[in-house]
Amino acid sequence: MKLTKEVLEDFVSLSLGDDILPLIDILWVKKNVSEFKLAENLNITVNQVRNMLYRLGEYNLVSSTRKKDKRKGWYIYYWSLNEKSTFNAIWRFKQKKLQEFKDRVNREKDGIFYVCPSGCVRLGIDNAMDQDFHCTECGSLLMQQDNQKTIANLQKQIISLGIEVEEYNVVALEIIEERKKKTAREDAKLKRAKDKELKKAREERAAARKAIKDAMPKKEKKVKKKKVKKKVKKKVKKKAKKKAKKKIIKKKVKKVTKKATKKKITKKKAKTKPVKKKVQKKSVKKKVKKVLKKILKK
Repeated sequence: MKLTKEVLEDFVSLSLGDDILPLIDILWVKKNVSEFKLAENLNITVNQVRNMLYRLGEYNLVSSTRKKDKRKGWYIYYWSLNEKSTFNAIWRFKQKKLQEFKDRVNREKDGIFYVCPSGCVRLGIDNAMDQDFHCTECGSLLMQQDNQKTIANLQKQIISLGIEVEEYNVVALEIIEERKKKTAREDAKLKRAKDKELKKAREERAAARKAIKDAMPKKEKKVKKKKVKKKVKKKVKKKAKKKAKKKIIKKKVKKVTKKATKKKITKKKAKTKPVKKKVQKKSVKKKVKKVLKKILKK
């Protein structure tokens, strides 16, 4: 259901008055119209135009933007119809009017009313009793009214207005869903932007930490040296154990050498072979000499 000029004019005439309808005719065609041009087109003063615009603003039917005049230095307001707010205002107005008609039908059904034959006043039974069933305007005797026609007329208005309200309800639900989707899209967009900012901030912090580490290499080397020293201490302990074992081995070797010296002494005592060899050599020489002497004698 689209907002039409006729619907808007009906709403404005019922809620605000017919004097604003010429202003609606201009704003329906044009947007961002200055209040001075509106006053010029309507042949009224600027203050009268502002009064009309403020009355429309009570229902949020118009919106404005202001711009500063370069020559004069003051701000000029430019006005336009607010279609979305106009739809909501008409919807709320029709709902209110429908409820008023329903309440009036209930009062008509439950109450008894008296009217003046001249049509001056219409009073309920309590007020009529206070006035002794006489008209407060002309003094005529009041007569009881058959309000079945009034009730039937009100029920017709309730039916037609109820159909309009249902149509507005459907459109209103569509508008609400569209707004929810729009807000969801905007929220998702904001969330993505925040996530990007957070990611960028994390990357910047990581880059800053890396830069600090790169700018301080000495501290890293000192830490490595400490670790190496701990390992060296462990190795030294192992070597000390091995040296202790070697010392034990050396002691054993010394004992073995002592035994070897004893053996050498025994060998010196048992040496008789070279003496025997010498004696044998001498005896052989003597025999050779004897043989040579015999040969020479012959």
